[in-house]
Amino acid sequence: MADLIKILIFLTGSAALGFILGRRSRNSDVAVHEHQADEQRRAFVEIKGRLERCTSKRAGLERELTQIKQGKPAEKKIAATKTPPVTKPKKQDAPKSKAPNLAPPKPKEKKAKPPKVSAKAKQEEALERVKANAQKIDFDRIGRASEAEKDNLKKIKGVGPFLEKKLNTLGIYTFAQIANFTDDDKERVNEAIEFFPGRISRDNWVDQAKNLQQSA
Repeated sequence: MADLIKILIFLTGSAALGFILGRRSRNSDVAVHEHQADEQRRAFVEIKGRLERCTSKRAGLERELTQIKQGKPAEKKIAATKTPPVTKPKKQDAPKSKAPNLAPPKPKEKKAKPPKVSAKAKQEEALERVKANAQKIDFDRIGRASEAEKDNLKKIKGVGPFLEKKLNTLGIYTFAQIANFTDDDKERVNEAIEFFPGRISRDNWVDQAKNLQQSA
């Protein structure tokens, strides 16, 4: 009995399931058919509109053809084109002529040239500077002499007339004074007479003065 009831329940469920599935299938088919019908209606409307436009265009072409056969020119719509306005070139003002400058040219100012200093004046200036440097010399060590006692210092190699004047202006007149020069005296005298640095040592004034002193 229990088995019979189970079978009846199974059959009843199967029948209900088949009914539901069949209904869903029918609904799906109906939806598909409705969609297809809508597509066909839209295509029909589009084709109909194109046909109407073609018919209208054909009627217009037929009218133009009839007018041509009758010898009438076909009517054409020509877009009116606006011509740009012609602009006249502006007249350029003639360049104004400058009035001639009648004023006489200003004479160029000549720069005043510094007065030329003679060679004698330059020597005198140099001797004044040498005289001011006499206080730098240690005469207590090299000895003192006067113009009356002076030797011919030009006999020393490297001593010319103007350099002899410088040595005399400084207070150096004799070979004996030069023979007493130490290295410090050489540098002081070299600087005082504005001579080339180290020239007294290179020309060996001290030894020359000693030899000249002995031969005098």
